[in-house]
Amino acid sequence: MSLSEIPPKVYAMVGTRGLHPISLRECLRCGCNDSSKLRVVDKRVVLKAEEEADAAKEVVEYIIKCESCGESYALRLTHVYSGAGDKRVRITTFVHLYTVDGVEEGWLGNY
Repeated sequence: MSLSEIPPKVYAMVGTRGLHPISLRECLRCGCNDSSKLRVVDKRVVLKAEEEADAAKEVVEYIIKCESCGESYALRLTHVYSGAGDKRVRITTFVHLYTVDGVEEGWLGNY
């Protein structure tokens, strides 16, 4: 488990002004942008994608702990796939922020 499994940025739509990048390599609690202070404490697959389905989704949750402020939070990635078997392609991934107790705090963006 490492931070490299998580995308470096997600993009949120900002009305008619385009997309706003949000860095996942900084603490979402204190804003510390030193990625060496972020640790992936736990990773769990909430929902596994079906191998034979033409369209599938997979939900993976990462618990992140910031050594700078001591706070922990969860990033839940929902990967949406099209195709089956060798032709499976990731269409998009939705990234949501959760507390470690499972309370959703909001959608961060897509990548």
